[in-house]
Amino acid sequence: SILDSGKHNLTVTLHSNNYKDSTYTDSTLSNINVDKRNTTVSFTPINSTIGNTTVQVTVTDTNGTAIINGTVNVYSDEERTNLIGTGLTDENGIATVNVTTTKDTNTIYVEYSGNITYAGNITKQSLTLTKRETNVNASLVNSTAGDVTVRVNATDKTTGMPLTEGTIVIKDENDNPTEPDIIDSIADVWE
Repeated sequence: SILDSGKHNLTVTLHSNNYKDSTYTDSTLSNINVDKRNTTVSFTPINSTIGNTTVQVTVTDTNGTAIINGTVNVYSDEERTNLIGTGLTDENGIATVNVTTTKDTNTIYVEYSGNITYAGNITKQSLTLTKRETNVNASLVNSTAGDVTVRVNATDKTTGMPLTEGTIVIKDENDNPTEPDIIDSIADVWE
C-alpha cells in the first residue's frame, strides 16, 4: 500500500510456482501522482470560561479513520497569524487544546497541518465564552472629610488571584462616581 503522496513509479511483477515470473511496466505506471487523503476537522468546547478555555479537536480522514500524531493549531484570525493554542492528536484522532483568549465571543480557526499522507484542513466556528466569577470586597480605611479612603480587593473567585484588568467605580449617596487609583487590584479612593 502506498501511504506517501507525491510521485511514484510502479512495477507489476508476477511470481508463481507454475508459471515463469513476469514483470510489467509502462508509462502509465511511471511518475504517477498519488494525492493526499482528505481530512475532516471538528471541535467542541470542553470548558468555555474566559481565561480557562479548552477545546477538543477531532481529526479524521473522510472514512472516519483517526489521524494519529497530527498537529492542530488554533488561531483567533482568518489569516492564521495569531496562534492561541496548539495540540497533538492521540490514537483516537483527538487533541485537547488550551485556548488563550480574553474576548467573550470569538471566531476561532482550527487547522490540521497535514502530513505526507493526509491533506491539511481548517474549520472555523464561533466560540462564546462565559465571564469568570469574581469576589469583590471593600473596607473603609479612612473616614476623614476630604481624605475618605476605601480599599477594594477584587479577585478571581476560582483561583483567588488578583484581577489584572477591569474598572472599579465607587459612587456616593448621590450616585456620583469616583475613579480610584488602582494598584495591584487594590483600589484606594480619596475623596
